[in-house]
Amino acid sequence: MKDLSLVEKEEDGLAYDVEKDPDVSSNVELCLMGHFLADKVIRVGPMKERIINIWWPGKGALIREIPRVYLCSSSMTKVLNSSLWSFDNHLLIPKSIKPGNVIDQIPLFYVNFMVRVHSLLVGFTTPVIGKHLKNFIERIYLLATLLVKKDSYWRHRAKMHWLQERGINTHLFHQMAYVQRKINTIEKLQDKDD
Repeated sequence: MKDLSLVEKEEDGLAYDVEKDPDVSSNVELCLMGHFLADKVIRVGPMKERIINIWWPGKGALIREIPRVYLCSSSMTKVLNSSLWSFDNHLLIPKSIKPGNVIDQIPLFYVNFMVRVHSLLVGFTTPVIGKHLKNFIERIYLLATLLVKKDSYWRHRAKMHWLQERGINTHLFHQMAYVQRKINTIEKLQDKDD
């Protein structure tokens, strides 16, 4: 009787060793790859616990650096089709991996957002106003993609010059990258007609 208790300990989840099961480790279709949009280091332990508690994978999940393995396709589909995921206010961008994909070339910087416009007055719910709102949001998206391309171009160009100088002056390289990141912000949009 002394071993009985009303409080049960929660298990950490399904422990599964992928290396022992060749079917799981070789099935790339059940893998997700993700990236946090963050400027700081993500605490891996609490992040793993929170993701597994929120996603509730049916047959368990293994989260590690690469590859990330899901043990059933329905859990993976549920994660990809549900709302946005975050940890410590940093957005997680998950993408599925297909056989033959090169992991370094999977784009992990685009996320689809649904935009809702609230508290519009009755006169502002016409199709013309809706079209203007759509054009405005498309311009924001276009500018954001142009900023990503520009940032990528300047980053490669700075790295090329840095490598040509054989890695001299690393302080200047890191300072330039930090300044370039601060510059890439959209503060105001103007219409061509204005």
